[in-house]
Amino acid sequence: MEAKDIIEWIINIPCEYYALKNISFYTLLKNTGYFKINYEIDEADIVEALRNRPEIVQYWIQWSEDKRTDSGWYIEVVNSGRYTVGYYPANRNKKPKNYSDKIEACAAFIKREIHSIKNGSIIQYTEH
Repeated sequence: MEAKDIIEWIINIPCEYYALKNISFYTLLKNTGYFKINYEIDEADIVEALRNRPEIVQYWIQWSEDKRTDSGWYIEVVNSGRYTVGYYPANRNKKPKNYSDKIEACAAFIKREIHSIKNGSIIQYTEH
């Protein structure tokens, strides 16, 4: 399977998660093939896929809002047209970043979230 196909599966994970209700987010991510080629996928690739399916962004925002964890990445709508991607609890090594483009914000959140899930723990995501 090509990276482009895997990205399409990835961006649909929240939709699948809410529809199936009996499978973990981790399993859905693993089933995409992302674990084998994670180093080939960057935020720009995710942005491109989301531009073709902007309705998916709301599912990722909902996923972020529904998470019940002690720590992790989040995306939030700050006000109309402004988004923040950050890490909870606040961490000086993981400063929140503001976006005016919801697609770019969502791609940043997705990459950080799937990176954390892949590694089985929340670790610092470093941008390249």
